[in-house]
Formats: sequence, C-alpha cells, structure tokens
Amino acid sequence: MAKENKQNKKGSGAWAVKTILALVLIIVIVGGMCLSLFTGIVDMFVEMAKNSMEKLGESVSKGIKWLGLAEVKAGMQTFVVNQANVENLRNQLDSQNVNADTCGMTEVRIRKMLLAYAVSNSLSDTVCVVETQPEEIIEDFKQKNPSYKDQDITVEEVMNVYEQEYHSENSSSVWVAKDLNYTLYYNSKKFFYFKDSDKKFGDNNEAWFLGAMGATTISTTDGSNLKPVTEAGFKEIENNFRAANSPLKSEAYKDMLSSYVKTGPDTIKMYTVDAKQKEYYFCFENKNIEKIEEPKQKQEKLEYDIDADSVYDIGTQEINLTESIDLSKYSIPIELMMDLLNMTGSGEFLETFIDYSLSQIGASVTAYSLSTESKQYEQKKYNVDSNFVIELYDMDNYNGVESVADGYKVGSFVYNPPIPSEENIVRTNAYGDNFLAYYDIIYNRKYNGIDIPNNRVTSIKNYKQIRYKDGDNYNYENPNGDICKAEELEKYLRTAYEPIDDLGEINVTEVICRTSSQNKWQLMISSINTWYGDFSYTLSEPEVLYTTPEEFDNATQEDYENYDHRKMKDFKNLNEEEKEIIYIWNDILKQVNASNLDASKVANVQDSNDIYDNAMKTGNGKDNREHFQNWTMRGLSAIAQNDGGEKNDDLGAGAGSDYIYCKYKKINVKEAIPVIKTSRQVINQNNVQMTSSEDDIDKKMKQFLALLRNETGKIPDPLDSGVFTAKDADPSIVVKYADIYEGTIPAGDLLLDNGALMLFELLESAENTQGLTNIFRYLAYLYTGTDYGVTSAAGIATLFNTYQYSGTNYVVNTALSSKDIVLDEKQLKEVISKCFSGQGRTNLENCIPQFIQIQNNNHVNAVFAIAVTTIESSNGTNWEAIEPSTYNWYSIGIFENEERVGWKAYSSFGNAVLDFGNLINGSNYFKAGKTTVKDIAPTYCNEQWGNDVIAEMTRIYNSIGISVNTGGIEGSSGNFTTFTVGNRTYTNYKQITEGYKQYTLAGYPDCNLYNSGCAITSDAIIASGFGAKVTPVDVNNFAKTSGYPTVHEKIIEHYTGISGTWVYTDLKAGVIDQLRRGYPVMVQATSGKYAGSSGTHFFVILSVSEDGKKVYISNPSSNKEGITTGWVDSNDLNTIKRYLKMG
Repeated sequence: MAKENKQNKKGSGAWAVKTILALVLIIVIVGGMCLSLFTGIVDMFVEMAKNSMEKLGESVSKGIKWLGLAEVKAGMQTFVVNQANVENLRNQLDSQNVNADTCGMTEVRIRKMLLAYAVSNSLSDTVCVVETQPEEIIEDFKQKNPSYKDQDITVEEVMNVYEQEYHSENSSSVWVAKDLNYTLYYNSKKFFYFKDSDKKFGDNNEAWFLGAMGATTISTTDGSNLKPVTEAGFKEIENNFRAANSPLKSEAYKDMLSSYVKTGPDTIKMYTVDAKQKEYYFCFENKNIEKIEEPKQKQEKLEYDIDADSVYDIGTQEINLTESIDLSKYSIPIELMMDLLNMTGSGEFLETFIDYSLSQIGASVTAYSLSTESKQYEQKKYNVDSNFVIELYDMDNYNGVESVADGYKVGSFVYNPPIPSEENIVRTNAYGDNFLAYYDIIYNRKYNGIDIPNNRVTSIKNYKQIRYKDGDNYNYENPNGDICKAEELEKYLRTAYEPIDDLGEINVTEVICRTSSQNKWQLMISSINTWYGDFSYTLSEPEVLYTTPEEFDNATQEDYENYDHRKMKDFKNLNEEEKEIIYIWNDILKQVNASNLDASKVANVQDSNDIYDNAMKTGNGKDNREHFQNWTMRGLSAIAQNDGGEKNDDLGAGAGSDYIYCKYKKINVKEAIPVIKTSRQVINQNNVQMTSSEDDIDKKMKQFLALLRNETGKIPDPLDSGVFTAKDADPSIVVKYADIYEGTIPAGDLLLDNGALMLFELLESAENTQGLTNIFRYLAYLYTGTDYGVTSAAGIATLFNTYQYSGTNYVVNTALSSKDIVLDEKQLKEVISKCFSGQGRTNLENCIPQFIQIQNNNHVNAVFAIAVTTIESSNGTNWEAIEPSTYNWYSIGIFENEERVGWKAYSSFGNAVLDFGNLINGSNYFKAGKTTVKDIAPTYCNEQWGNDVIAEMTRIYNSIGISVNTGGIEGSSGNFTTFTVGNRTYTNYKQITEGYKQYTLAGYPDCNLYNSGCAITSDAIIASGFGAKVTPVDVNNFAKTSGYPTVHEKIIEHYTGISGTWVYTDLKAGVIDQLRRGYPVMVQATSGKYAGSSGTHFFVILSVSEDGKKVYISNPSSNKEGITTGWVDSNDLNTIKRYLKMG
C-alpha cells in the first residue's frame, strides 16, 4: 500500500510556449541556426579535433581519457597542442562552409576549449599547453583591456601587465622538471603564458604557449603525490632499492611507492615488491641446564628472529586509469563548451565559463598500496639420545710459544715483545704441532689404530698421560713419521660430556616461519570539485582480513597475532637421524696434509679460533638450519659443563675453543604439517559513502548562477565572488555578455529560461554531456522557478551514486536513470501486447497515454508504473481488500496522522495512474531522494514488494530484448565474495587458498584440498546458499567420516535436504531450467577451457539472465579472465559433461 503524497505537483503547461519563444530568440541571435545545425557543428568540430590532433587520438570523440592525453617530455607529463593543430581545425571548418569567426570559434577560443578539456582530464603534475601566436596574445589582451585598444604594444609588455595584475613565478616552483627556468605569466587564476626559450615543447625558441596545470591529483595514503618518471628513472629507482642495505627502510623504497611510468594511452605502471623472509625460533630444554631459546623471549607474545637471507622480488602492476576511476563525467567536455557558445553566441561568456570552471575544478584520488602477508610455519620436534658425545678443544692454548726474560721464545728463537703477529706465525715443528700430534685421535677417532672406546677420548685408559715429546718412547707413533711438539692431550681438552645417570629428556624444537608479503595498488576517488558542486567520499582505512588454521574464515586480528607454532597440532613421525659434526679453525687444519684427513668426516672449517662463541652462539645468518645444529651443540655443551665430570671447564668452552667434535642421535622425531596464516588488506567499497551537503551544493550552484544574474548585473570580479539573486528579487539584474555580433546578450535567459529545453536536447545529443543534463535542469529551476524534473540538490547528489540497472534494482526517476530503460509509446504498446492478456491487457492499453504523461511530466518510469499495477491488483483484475469500483489498482490509501483510514477512489484507471505519478514525484519519494525501487519499497509497502516489482520490470524489459540479469548482487564476506540470487546468498569459496594445502582430500589421501578440492569446494558453495555455516574444510572433514567421501550428491543432500542425480543429456537446457526453478547447479567439465590441465573440473552455476544468454558461475579454482567467478556466455554449458539435477 502506498502513502499519499501531500504536496501538489506544479503544472508544466507553459513548456510549449517557452519552447517556441526559445526557438525564436535563438534563431534571431545566432543568425538562423537551428538545433540540428548546432549539433552538426558540435559533431563536426569534435570529429575534426579527433582527426587533426595526433596526440589526442580517437579518444576525443569518446571523451578524452584522462592522463592518456599526456606524454613524458622534458622530464614531466605534458600535453601540447601546437599551432598546426589549431590551423588545421579552422581550415577544416572553412572547408565545410562554417565560418569559425562568425560562430565565435576564434583560434584563442579553440585553444582554450581544448586546453580546458585537457586540464580537467589530466593529473595535477601534467603541463597542458597550446601554442599561441604573439599577435593573438596581444589581440586577446586588448579585447579584455579596451584602454590598450589603440596602443602599439609588444608581447613582453603584455606580460608585464599580467605580472602586475596577477602574478608570475618560476616554472621550477610549479612543474616537476626543476631544470627548466621559464617564467610563467598568469592571465587568470588558472592560465599562464610562457616562452619556450629552451625548445622543450617545440622547435622554435621564440614560440609562446598558453598553459595550465592538470586538475586531478593522485596521492598515496601518506598524502604525497605520485611522481611521473621515465623508464630510465623507473629502472634507477629499482637499482637503488636493490643496492640498499635495508631495502624496505630505504629512500628508494619510498620512491617505489610514489612513482609511476606511463605505458600507454591511459595506463601507468607502478612497483610492487614481493618480500620473502625466513624467521626462526629454537628451543633446547633439559632439566640440568637453563632453557636455551633463540631468540631470547622477553614478552608473553612469542617472538621470532628474521633471517639475513631475505629475498625481494620486484615486479610492476599496470593500472588502467580509465577502468580504475572514470573521471570523464566530472570534466569540461568540448561538446558542452560548444553548446554554450552556440546557444549564447557569446565568446566572452564562453571564456568566462572556462575561467570560472577551471578555477573550481579538481579531483583527488588516493592510491592504496594494499598488502597481503602469509606466514607458513614449519616445525620439528625431537629428543637427543642420552648417549651423545661432545668435546671442545682449545688446540692453540699450548702452541709452542714460551715466555722468557725480555721476550718470547719460539723454538730456539727469542722475540722481543710483543708476540709476533698471527700472519707471521707459521705452524711448523719449531712452533707447535698440537693438532698434528693428536688429529688421529680427535679427528679420525682412533688410538693406536683402534677405534677409541665409546667414541669418547676420556674413555681411553690413562688418556691424561698421552703426550708427544722429543726423546720420549711414544706409546703411539705419529703417522707423519716426524717429531711433534705438543703438551699432554688432556691440556687441550677443555670440555667433554661424561654420561649422567639421571640425565632426563633432552627436548629440541626447531621452527621456521616463512613470511611472504606482497603489495598491489588500488585507486579510489576521495573528492571531486566541479563548477557546479563539491563532492567528497569517506574513505576508511583499508580493512584487514585475517585467516588462521583455527579460524579460517572468521579470524580476528587477535586470532592472527596470537597464532604461532605452539598451536600446531598435526605431526607425522620421521626416522631417527644420527649427526656427526666437526668444527675446526682453519689455521690449525693447515698443520695436516689434506691427504691424511678422512674425507668422509664432516668438517666445518671456521675462520675464527673462538668457534663456540662465533658459531654456536650466532643469532642470524643465511641458513638457519645450520643455526639449529649450532644451537643444539650449544645445549649439549651446556649439559657437558654441568655433568659433574672432570672435563666441564665452562671458561675453556666459552673462550678459545678452536676444535669441536660432536656426535648425537635425534630420536622420537616429529615434523608438523605446515600451516599458514594470512592477512590481507582490502578496501571495502560498501563502506565508501559520498558526502555532500545539499546546502553546499546549492551554494556552489548559486555561485555559478551569479555569473548570469546578480544585484549589479556585472560580471563578478573575482569570478567566484558574486551573489546570485532570485528572479523576483529587487534588485536582480541579468548579466549581459558581449556576443559575436558586437552586441550583448543575456546568457542566463538564453540558456536557462527561453532556451532551456533546447539546451537539454543538445546536452542529451552527445554522450559526453548527457550526464550534465540534470545539472542544468536544476540550474534552470533555481534560475526560473520552473520544475524541469530536478528541484532539489538531493537529485544532484544522486547523480554521483547512480545505480546500474542489472535486474537487482532500477532507478525509476527518469530524470536520473539511463534512457535505455525509458520506453516510448510504441515500445509500451509492444511490451503490453507481449506480456499481458485478457482484461488486464485491455486495462493497460487504455492507460498508455497516462503512463506516458506521468513519465514525461512526473519523471515516473512507465514500466515501473505498469509493474506496480501487476503486483497490487493483477492489472486491475484481482483485488483482495479494495473494492474494484474504486479503480484503485495501486492500493493508494488515505492517511491521517500516519494511520490509514481508507482507500482512495477514482473515476477511471487512467486517473489513478495520474495520481500515482503525483504520489511518486512527491515529498515521500522522489523529493525525499528515494529514486529506486528499493528506496521506494519500504515506504510504499515492504522489501519483498520491491523484489517483486523488480522481477516484474525485468520480465517486461526482456520481452523486447532489453536484457538484464535476473539475479545477482555481488558482495563480500570475510576473504571471499558472495552472490545473492532470490533469497539465497552463496559464498564463492576458492579451493586455491594457501591454507588448504595442508588438508588431505576426502577419499584421496595422496591429494590435498588446494590442488584437487574443486568438487568439495563446490559442495560448500551450494551448502552456503542453504544456510549451512560450513567452509570447504568443514565439508572435507564431514566427507572423510561420512562413509561416502566422493559421492557429492549425498554430501550436498546432507547440507541442503535436497536429493540430486547426475544427468548427462540436454545439458544446457537442463541447467537453465534448474536455475529458473531457483536451484543452483553443480557441473563437471572434462574438456574445454574449464577442464584445465587436469582434464576434469567441478564448479557451480548460480544464476541465468532472463534471455538465457548469460550464466553466473562460481569457479573454485581459477582466477583467469573468462572462466573466473562471474557472468559468462551460456554457450559455455555446451562443454560440460554432466550436471547435478536437484529438486
């Protein structure tokens, strides 16, 4: 039921008279031009501009692509129109018998029009310039300054006047290129002149240019503007980044995030960085020593250390600016400027409009660098068998250097202090042969040719007496056959483990966290300033979506931060592993010929003679698996230092150990199945709101209108300082502008009063100005008080949040909607004949004149009006609560104090249609800003009513080939998109989610959910639409225990309650039929593009367009164009093998 509109609709009977007056006045003023001639000249001019200006290319006729105008020149973005371009345009106009001067299209104005369009479509660091002849500069100056009309004046003198009247500044303070030293002479707030003395814009160093800076700024989230660079400059930034010691903290990285290079007409590329780092954690525990952790933990939250071998893969992202953020409708189209010139015949007004507009326009765009981070945890746990061996030696401790009076003695030589430097000490028999003497024992682990007992030196009987000395009778013959100088072996052995009876368990944990982070760019409009209004958008900080192995779809920031390896649950057993490790200082290794060493022994040669401190206590490096080994040996050393035996010299092990032997066995080895947690920044566009005060819009509109009428009747100076006066105010004087016939004209009356309807037609005739029609409708309303369809600023604001009709909603205010869904009388007759029958059809046909009338006068979409009669009364044939004799087929009530007290009665269905038009165009709906079916529905009836009306409108449109999709509101939930059709919302799950690699696939233990889980993921997609709160992981777990892990019709029945069977014939027709019955369809493809390299693939189809030409697929595995989730050609169904029939 509908609430009655309490405001009266203004009549529009004067329109026809005003149209005639407008035509008469315009014909007189512009010398016989009619509407067709106006549009012809506009089209001709735009087409010629396209053909004659090489740099603009074909984009002019379609709306110049912003930034695509420019090229990098002189180290900055530039847009240049030279004299040849302008002359070519004028010559072509002459060839078509169009006198450019008579039409007001002087060379100066042509340049300004092109320049205004370029400025309004270019970035703020783009220098937009047109070459201008000196005599034209002087002539233009004299026209604006009549006191100089008869004076002989040079260009330089003109610049001096402009410098005094406005200002001048050096180009280096305005342009990106700081090496240029041009003086910019401003002749208005926006425009400036300069001489190209260095020939950066052409080949004539005497040429003058008129220029202005672009109006669109793109900045990063920290407020700094993006900088254009050349390819060489782009590469230099990358080289600087790679050369930095800390790349992510370098100035080069900041440059990477604030620079771009132009790659095409409307494309740029920016840097992305894929950083791969390893973090680690290690823990060694035994009851006899203090726990060893790397890194040392200081807080409750577990910390990891970053490895030194981080890798940075530098890539680029190409951004299509036109597709990312289309700013064309906020620009100053050439067609608009031509329309204003044609309608007014005033070059002065056109230039005033251009100057005013450029002083007001500007767009701000924010470039978001959105990061995605994943952390993969790998963990190994094991015990060390208690029968381990570790021995730490200081072989250089007794090295043959003996202290004597007044110096040091080495062999038979005496040196004065200090001791000779290390590089001059040669390990010879005269200096010391410690390692040479004992290497067979401590390295080869043999004593007198026999393996040493228990592999422990301390187990050799009388090991303390083993010594090599001149003249001794050796109990062990040195294999070299020479005489060795060395002290007793036990003097070099500082620490050696002697088994403890109650050792307890030795527990070791090794963790590697592989972190991968990437960034991608997304552009968002943050504010728009136009000549008719200022609009800003609330851009919230990027939302971060988290996943953890425990809370995959609904993880919070706290879940993410608190998840670490301690929560890993799934482990697999590994075989035992025995390790034999030798560390040796390089200098003592030189004592023995390499041929005498056992090549099978593991030897880690070190440059340091303090291995314990410099290797086993290291905190970072390029391979942390070595660190784990080092730290395990440190733990074993710590046990040895506390074993109560004779060789547990803590000091010796920590200071100067230059040879270490260790052998141990890893037992009870368990390795965790790797798990991943992720964080991903996204911009939730559903949270972006356009904010604009209606009062602010009115203020901006009236500021422009002050150029047309004000208290003085003079052009405001400055242009934005005027005060608009209403038509009936006193005083209120129309501003007169000089026209091309050396007279004056009232530009406001010609555009917005007498010529308003023609102006609207002109604007509608060009694609680039159609979006401005309603702007001028509202301006005309403010100027004259006449209702042209837009009577509030709310209607203007709606233009910036226009719904796209896609079968999910319709804008039913025809002043704001696409003209494609506004049917004429002939089309209405056709749809009524095709969609209705019997008395209902007759009722509708009899009211076609009224439907057209409310569409023209009230701007109420006729199809909407028809659809409402269908929902409310079956087109006047079936009421439930209203007496049919009332002809109230819209169920419009009579209300008192917001309570319905009865139903309205009419003399005919036609009168009911007219009242419906007044109602919808009244204070409760259109004038309250409710312009779509979904806006109207809650007030008129309820939400379901709106859905029913939308469905009926879609049916009507499709009957004559206006194809819209019957279902489908795309949204997002957590990390996945959603798709709503009817009363079901499906989650578009993806099997290709990093976290799914860790889950084995139900029924296929050798496969995982990531690589092979398309069918399980399809099950989850369908289940989500029936209210099941399950993810693919949940479905996979159910399938494993269900008894039918690969019978997907049974799995789907479990979640939906609907049985299904696989069908192999009439595939396309069957799928479409099932979709129209309201059921999703699971399909299998074994050939074609959907099957992929594996040869088979499952996915889900969720909706079909009314004409059957499109279907919406939810594809679990692909992100490739054409087969990813979204609308695709229904002929793709011809490639499937089978589908699951439900219901």
